[in-house]
Amino acid sequence: LYIIAVISTIMKHSKKAFREPYEAREDTLLLIKHMKKYATGKDYVLEMGTGSGVVAIEACKYAKKVLAVDINPKAITLAKKNAKKFGKKSKIMNVDLYDIDKKFKLNSFDCIMHGGVLEHFPKRKIPTLIRKMLKVSHLIIASFPIMSKRSAKHYHIKKQGDRTICCDGLYRNLWTPKEWKEILKDFNIIETKKIKCHPSIGNFDEMFVVIK
Repeated sequence: LYIIAVISTIMKHSKKAFREPYEAREDTLLLIKHMKKYATGKDYVLEMGTGSGVVAIEACKYAKKVLAVDINPKAITLAKKNAKKFGKKSKIMNVDLYDIDKKFKLNSFDCIMHGGVLEHFPKRKIPTLIRKMLKVSHLIIASFPIMSKRSAKHYHIKKQGDRTICCDGLYRNLWTPKEWKEILKDFNIIETKKIKCHPSIGNFDEMFVVIK
């Protein structure tokens, strides 16, 4: 098993994102649980926005290969250190998320996983990105924060034009489950679940979806 760390153009992280990686909590475990549900043990998995690499490391226990991506060099360095610590090999490539369907062949991956990625894009671009993902993988397992009283309080959101800016300075869209349903209406959503994020990560609500 090995991890290929790839620099992609997904999003820029705040410095807070590079604290010591937390243990696998509900959100991570839910991603892995769903990956295991559909995995065969011979899968090639793509994880976007790897951060500390904790999801990729967990995924390596059940997949044959895992490709972990992030734009920030600090995240890549941290993910590589963690991968090395847990006995995984790392390699760096450069890939643009918008070119994912050009970089990789049709059905290159068995599964794409990402947590905290889609909400950083405008509504009009998300369907396009998902279609690109579905060209290189028949399965997407994703999570993203949703609008709720807990989420609004946690992120201290404010408006800058048509953009929602959070307390960490990031452009992050907090939409309700109903709004996400509308955004994803053209796709085959086979599973969905709403959970409260673990306090060690943040006091906000998340939504998980499986798209096939």
